[in-house]
Amino acid sequence: MNDGGGGSEGGGGVPAKTTAEIDLTDLPTVSAYVPGEKDYDPTKSREDTRTFLAVSFAVLLGIVVIGSGIILALWPDRVEVFEKYLTMVFAPLLGLVGTVSGFYFGEKSAEKKQGR
Repeated sequence: MNDGGGGSEGGGGVPAKTTAEIDLTDLPTVSAYVPGEKDYDPTKSREDTRTFLAVSFAVLLGIVVIGSGIILALWPDRVEVFEKYLTMVFAPLLGLVGTVSGFYFGEKSAEKKQGR
């Protein structure tokens, strides 16, 4: 009795592999280029990213400074603990903001000199 469970003669429910030649010459071609549009220029995207990073870090620094003032006004007895916090957070953040803003304005200056 054959239960269809194997063998090399096509049993087991596995279809036989066949190959067929397909003509793809009739298909329309797809192009990302649209006539009349300009080529992609990454300058705008790059400038938007630089601006976003510079503003984000400046806002973050402002939040830390204002938040620190509020916390010190509400809990003046915890100045020693807060001083350690500011040493750990404020100094590196100020360094990051300085680096990001220096890069941002340095690139702006370089672009103006090149006439972009």
